[in-house]
Amino acid sequence: MTDGSITKAQPDSYDGARPEDLNKQIREELGPYIIPSTNTAAPCLPNFFTECKGRKGPADVNKLQATYDGGLGERAMLELLSYNHPTTTQDNIAHTITSTYHGGTGDLTIYSTHASQSHNPQHPVEYRMTQLNGWKMTGNPDAFREGASALRNARDWAREKRGELIAVVNGNAPKADSPELESSTQSFMSMSSNEPTHPESETSADEPCPGHQYHCRFHY
Repeated sequence: MTDGSITKAQPDSYDGARPEDLNKQIREELGPYIIPSTNTAAPCLPNFFTECKGRKGPADVNKLQATYDGGLGERAMLELLSYNHPTTTQDNIAHTITSTYHGGTGDLTIYSTHASQSHNPQHPVEYRMTQLNGWKMTGNPDAFREGASALRNARDWAREKRGELIAVVNGNAPKADSPELESSTQSFMSMSSNEPTHPESETSADEPCPGHQYHCRFHY
């Protein structure tokens, strides 16, 4: 993803799909993009990441690492998305979640990452990380419960996105333009509730949410 001038991403934790869930031929063809480890038995297609820092760890570095993780995860999702639709390079829809935690402040922050077209012809795709919400986990019991629920729901949402996309490329689900798939991707999990939020809500986690965006102009 880069020119080699920065280190490879090493998230503290990530969620991905079981390799056996994805067609072997697809795994072999897209391996450099969707398999993040030399251990081929490790989860592939990562789209949920966590970066943590201790009491004295720099918060800005934590955020930059999360931005890098999100770009790699979103690129992996788009590579798989474009497997059946080669013209798809970015769709301005988030498929990846990153989270950061700082041990000194107790801050948990959750972000989404989506790809968009760049105005730089040399770097046609850029990845944007958008803050969804944040919680002071050491503040009070209610804040902790809200943050923990949001983190769990975000992981569930990321797993659903992986599952939907894998089902499509494996040929076990409706085509990407079918009403059934469109309906399923319109629903999403609330970032601060244990209950699903339904399509009637004004903002969907399937779309870039309003908030602070962090740009990552990597190309491939």
